Amino acid sequence: MNPSSDTEPRSIRESPVAPSPPVAPTHWIEALISLITARLALIQLEAKGAITGWVKRIALIAAAAVLALFAWGFLVAGGISWIAEKTDWSWGLIALGGGALHLIIGGVLIMLAKSPAGGAFSVTRSEFIKDREWIKTLQQKRKSNG
Repeated sequence: MNPSSDTEPRSIRESPVAPSPPVAPTHWIEALISLITARLALIQLEAKGAITGWVKRIALIAAAAVLALFAWGFLVAGGISWIAEKTDWSWGLIALGGGALHLIIGGVLIMLAKSPAGGAFSVTRSEFIKDREWIKTLQQKRKSNG
C-alpha cells in the first residue's frame, strides 16, 4: 500500500489529474499564435461535422435515386400497359403523359433538394467576429499607451 494513500482523502486518490488552466500569454505574438491555433482547431472540428453531414446526404440521395430508377421502370411499363388495356388510347400518348408527369415531379424534387442545408462554420464565423473586436481593443490600448 502506498504511504501517501493513508493521508490523502479517497476522492483525490481516485480522481484523474485535472489539466492545468492555460497560461496567459505574456507577449502579443504568443497571444496571436495561441488565437490562430485555437481557431484552426475549431475550423477542423466544424469541417469534420460538415463533411460527415454531406457524405450522409450524398449516400442517401444516391440510394434513393437507384431505387427510384428501378421503381420508375417497372411502374411505367406496367402503368402504360394497364391504362392502354382499360382505355382505347394508344400506348404512345399514355407514355408521353407519363413522361410529362415525371418531369414535373422531378422538377419539384430538385427545388426541394436546393433548399439550404444550414450554416456551415457558424461557430467559427462568430469567433472570428469576436477576435476582430479583441484585436481592435488591443490596437486601441497600444495607441493610448504609446
